[in-house]
Amino acid sequence: MACTLSMLSSAQLVEIVSTQQLSISSDEGLKVAAFSPLGDYLLLTNDVNRGLMHYDLSTGSITTITDADGAGWAAKISPDGKQIIYRERYMNADHTLSNNIVNFTLNTRQRAMIARGQRDLSKLVSANQNSSVAINGDLHMVLTHSGKTTILTPNGVDEAYNWASLSPDGTKIFHATMNGMTMEIFDFDGTTIKQSALRQFFKPAKGKLNQGTISKEESIYGARRCCATDKYIYLLYSDNKFGEGQNPPFYLGVFNWNGNEVCRYVLNEYMDTFVVTP
Repeated sequence: MACTLSMLSSAQLVEIVSTQQLSISSDEGLKVAAFSPLGDYLLLTNDVNRGLMHYDLSTGSITTITDADGAGWAAKISPDGKQIIYRERYMNADHTLSNNIVNFTLNTRQRAMIARGQRDLSKLVSANQNSSVAINGDLHMVLTHSGKTTILTPNGVDEAYNWASLSPDGTKIFHATMNGMTMEIFDFDGTTIKQSALRQFFKPAKGKLNQGTISKEESIYGARRCCATDKYIYLLYSDNKFGEGQNPPFYLGVFNWNGNEVCRYVLNEYMDTFVVTP
């Protein structure tokens, strides 16, 4: 289930009043890879995240963007809906996997490379025309800017940096953790990365969640999904423990780039993902 939100002004309960199933004709199973922030189209991919298609919500027409392997896994759309950023996964001569990160301009259908030959890329979490933030196999943040790649582990290599986002203007980076919830914000000028805010929401269980030295039942769920605009960070999170249920109740918190929560939505149903409209 997905929820689309406009810019927020006060805390309130979000109630999902209706859902609608789209009728899409295809020889292979399709799923939604991303929602346009303007609400005019969806990105579709197949069950194994191969390929990416543009589905126009007003006409029902489908246009292929790419057939690349892995393109549907965590594809991103710019706030104005004009840029689509995805990865291309391919096999090297030595039989290892690599990824390119591609910026696709919708109206001209032009492709531009943001990053080439990323060997260890688990998922792409945020990007703009010049930069990207991804998560590697060690659950560390990978920042690529103007072709240069930097591994970010501000709280040490044992931390799992599951949820991260880049501001659309590329000047700030955000991440939040599971096992309790730590939020960290950085200023980025294209060369230097500097911490600007740090918040600890819930006390983490002792040990290393991503290395299996503590059980999930002992840990606060923490962050689940995030996205960002130049003004706000939107974070889906829970204060329940893992052992208290598979689908815990979630909050959708709205934070400024100083790390202060300015608004919180209490969700009456489980929500897996969301987009924010301008």
